[in-house]
Amino acid sequence: MRSYQEMVVNQLRQMNEDNQLLVYLKDRNVRKQKQTKALEESLDIVTEKLRRTMEENRIVRLRTKMQHEENKEEMYMKEQFFKEQIRIIQDSRAAKKEEFERMQQEKREKVKPLSCSPLDDRVDEYLNLLSFKIKKNGKLCY
Repeated sequence: MRSYQEMVVNQLRQMNEDNQLLVYLKDRNVRKQKQTKALEESLDIVTEKLRRTMEENRIVRLRTKMQHEENKEEMYMKEQFFKEQIRIIQDSRAAKKEEFERMQQEKREKVKPLSCSPLDDRVDEYLNLLSFKIKKNGKLCY
């Protein structure tokens, strides 16, 4: 027969050790479950924040694109306006230049019939020479 020690005491000791191990494993399992639950909650929070941030970024990109298109259209309209203004100024300038040239031509035609004689031509040359000398020296010199 086996001894009491072998049959009872060893078995009780083994049961006690197994119970302590069971309590330790249960505590460890509870801690692991709490940690897993906390990590899942954190993941849910971070995922929600990421989703909101992505949505906000999408809205900002859309608004920026719309603003860019508006600015582009505004710049195009301004460009067209200024081009039109430049064209109007150039047309006006060309018209004034033509009018000035026409007036000069009319004055030349009026002056031409009056100076028909060679004496008149010499007087004109003399006056031109005098005006050139005055302009050159700033005073009339003989």
